[in-house]
Amino acid sequence: MRTLFCATVLSLILPITVKCQTGRVVYDAIINHSQKGTPKDEMFKDDLYAKAWLYFDGRVSLYRQLLPDSTINIRSGGGDVGYMRTKYPVNVNDTTGSIYRMDYVNKSIKSRMPIYNMKSFYVVDDKIETIQWSIKSEKKNIGKFKVIRAEADYLGRKWIAWFAPDIPVSMGPWKLYGLPGLILAAEDTSRKFKFSLRDLNIPFLNASKLLNAKVLDQKGMRKSEFILLEKKKKDDQYRFTKANMEAAAGTDGGPVTVKINFAETIEIYK
Repeated sequence: MRTLFCATVLSLILPITVKCQTGRVVYDAIINHSQKGTPKDEMFKDDLYAKAWLYFDGRVSLYRQLLPDSTINIRSGGGDVGYMRTKYPVNVNDTTGSIYRMDYVNKSIKSRMPIYNMKSFYVVDDKIETIQWSIKSEKKNIGKFKVIRAEADYLGRKWIAWFAPDIPVSMGPWKLYGLPGLILAAEDTSRKFKFSLRDLNIPFLNASKLLNAKVLDQKGMRKSEFILLEKKKKDDQYRFTKANMEAAAGTDGGPVTVKINFAETIEIYK
């Protein structure tokens, strides 16, 4: 197998690649919508797929992920029927999707991030956080590449990543980075979020043109402001739902109990 080479230097926070060939990675981003209690061997039935790309030049990476073009309705069938699932296509109004631009020299991230309902996006400024990876002995192949397993607790989830040491680029999908090889696949242990390799191009001559997204030119809010904003959106939805249910029940309807199962976000905020 031909080894792709680029020089690597060490910083206090992470290895960054310099004088490296540019690249593009195409991923399937998989979002799982299983209800609580679904057996793990059945969760794949509730997966939705989204197209995703990673571009890099050694100092900067940009990850872009579109919204899924389908959705799923899940309800309990009762008894031995289990869960009944209906998948159907949806019209995606937002064609930009999520964007995460990581500057490894300045240790910063500028993102276009969605809130829990995936309908509203906000530009957010943040700092790159160190990922404390534990590299395991387990190995396997992904396509023609030999990959090694690594694990880490990061941004509220426990992640399993598979990186290719023959591609010494310390980058990966979403905000995952910092391994001695390109991350070709990753998933969290709850199986709610997963990334799998579809295609890889090194070098990729157009990468430098795609590392700057105009949508990120605007001033971003702080991460703490984004977290408070999402909490407010959830509180507003709860109050709106409760008010509608109380109005429908009328004055003689008794107390109304509201429980909303908000969609999980890839990052679990503190």
